[in-house]
Amino acid sequence: MTVLITDRGAMTGRPDNTDFIQEAIDKLPPNETLRVPAGVFRIKATRCNQFRWGIRLKSNMCLQLDKGAELWAIGTKYVDTNMIWMQEASNVKITGEGMVRGERNVHQGQGGEHGHCIRITYGCKNIALENFTARDAWGDGIMIDDEVAICEAMRSLLESWGHAVIIANSGAEMLERIVDCASRPRLIICDYRLQEENGIAVIKRLQSEFNDEIPAMLITGDTAPDRLLEARSSGFLLLHKPVSADKLQLAIEAVTAAPEVEML
Repeated sequence: MTVLITDRGAMTGRPDNTDFIQEAIDKLPPNETLRVPAGVFRIKATRCNQFRWGIRLKSNMCLQLDKGAELWAIGTKYVDTNMIWMQEASNVKITGEGMVRGERNVHQGQGGEHGHCIRITYGCKNIALENFTARDAWGDGIMIDDEVAICEAMRSLLESWGHAVIIANSGAEMLERIVDCASRPRLIICDYRLQEENGIAVIKRLQSEFNDEIPAMLITGDTAPDRLLEARSSGFLLLHKPVSADKLQLAIEAVTAAPEVEML
């Protein structure tokens, strides 16, 4: 089965097709294809202040860009944006002779480098990108997070030690993910440098959310003296990358006696 985005309300000349295309994705049956016909279809590279994506692909689907088809980003002032975004998705294909065009020529700001046509982040498996063109992004045309493998390796290691693990890319995303958390987290593990915030602020936000000084540790690869001073002054245990399994286990034992839920 193939579904045309134009049969779901998207049309050339419309100022913003984001919601129409996202709804078509959300309602697409498993293992089917969503087709973008020839023409220019404008979409947002950001939809809200917490999660910067335009459209999010789901597992078991194909996005087909016909020859002459173009998904073109609407200009934004934000420095961290994604036109097409995947997280914890599997068996996804983007194919065809069409184009995903970023907002480089219509960007409303001057700073930033994290504007992507396509971003593949943690938990993704069996992702195929074939034939189409990605160009004119504010940052990278296609971004495959280098933190993905690290996060997944950390999750696997912690789970092998018997811990339940929740991972997220930002403090805002973690707040979303812990809404249904049945119990108070026993430990927070956070990278010191995130894209739009630092780990100290994230830890404090999570502690405030639970109104509790949850044990926490920072992991950093920074060598800048001022940043290391700030991290050490936070009062949180600081680990320097690369962190061995033995060192991590000793650190966990040092800050909490019986961790049940860890966060990255």
